[in-house]
Amino acid sequence: MNKNFQMGIFFVLGIVILLVLFEVVSGVSILKKDKLYYTYFQSVGELRSGSQVKLSGVNVGKVNRISLSGQNVEVQLSIDKDIIIKEDSIASINMTSLLGSSYIGITFGDVNSKVLAEGGIISSAQTADFNSLISKLDNTVCLLYTSPSPRDQRGSRMPS
Repeated sequence: MNKNFQMGIFFVLGIVILLVLFEVVSGVSILKKDKLYYTYFQSVGELRSGSQVKLSGVNVGKVNRISLSGQNVEVQLSIDKDIIIKEDSIASINMTSLLGSSYIGITFGDVNSKVLAEGGIISSAQTADFNSLISKLDNTVCLLYTSPSPRDQRGSRMPS
C-alpha cells in the first residue's frame, strides 16, 4: 500500500473515532433525528434547556429551548422519533425531588385519540410552583405569629 493511502485511512478512522467519542461524552446524537413539539406555560420555574422529557416516567427526550412567547413561556421539546404523542396528551413541569431538578412529564393520552403531528402543540397543565408554595407558607406563618392571640386581647368590659 502506498503511504498516502495509509495516511488517508488513518485520518478517516481518527475522524470517526472523534465523532463517536463526541456523541458518547456529550449525549448529542449526530445521526439520530428527533421530533420537535411545543408546549406553553405561564412559568417554568427551574426548568432548563437540556432537562429531561418523560412519558409516564420513561425518559423519551429533552428540552431543546425555552423562550418567551407573548405572556407565556414556549418550551420546545425534542422527543425520540419512535415515540407516539397523542393529541390529548398533557405536559406538566415536575420535580425529581424537593431539592432536585425539574423535568417535563407527558401523559399517554387516550388510546382512541389521534396522533399529534410533528411540530404540534402539547396541551399543558400548570402545576404548583414549589417556590410560590414556600412563599405562601412563609406568609401564613408570619400572619399567625404577628396576629394577636385571644389571651393577648383585653376585654372591653368596664370594671364594676
